[in-house]
Amino acid sequence: MIEIQQLVSLFFQFLASIIIGTSVAKNPVGINERMASADTKSKYKDEKLEYIYKNRSNFQLCNEERYFSKSQSEQYSQVYQISDTKYIIKFACNAIGYYGRGQNDVYLLYSIRDNGIDIGYIYARSLIYFNNGLRIWSYRLPYGAKNFDPETLTLRASAVKNGKGHEEEYVFENDEFKLTKYTELSIRRRINTETQQYELVQESEDIYP
Repeated sequence: MIEIQQLVSLFFQFLASIIIGTSVAKNPVGINERMASADTKSKYKDEKLEYIYKNRSNFQLCNEERYFSKSQSEQYSQVYQISDTKYIIKFACNAIGYYGRGQNDVYLLYSIRDNGIDIGYIYARSLIYFNNGLRIWSYRLPYGAKNFDPETLTLRASAVKNGKGHEEEYVFENDEFKLTKYTELSIRRRINTETQQYELVQESEDIYP
């Protein structure tokens, strides 16, 4: 009787080892297949973003490839429809930059025309201000941390470095960003007379309009 029980026990142990061995052998294959399909499947929210991603070298986007994160680009890139034939595309080359999130966002205009599709940078008619009072206007890409409001078609950009910086406000008009406000910023440290601790003080001056 004991021998029969031992034989039955050994049989079930052998059967269990076969089942476990089979599952262990098959699971990694299934996991790898799922991971491979996840890597190749795009997570961009719009086919326009996917097209720009695949052709970013032609658009000279995200030139610093070593800093490029596809997952962050997928998460933070956006498409804004502004008419039946025009879209503003925010393509995130890198979610985190020196000035914060949005530093490396690039804005493109996607236009549907009779003879095809045009895709190009949206430049800003921006003010370069000098201390001697001269105001020089120039077309350039806005720099600094950027935030776009699709409801008002307003782009805001800000940057501060070594205690000095600026805030800019643009409105999208005639296929470009037009400057509506420019503010110079100054950040300095001072001692709080009550706490005797250093604190940061920000001062601002509206330069335009």
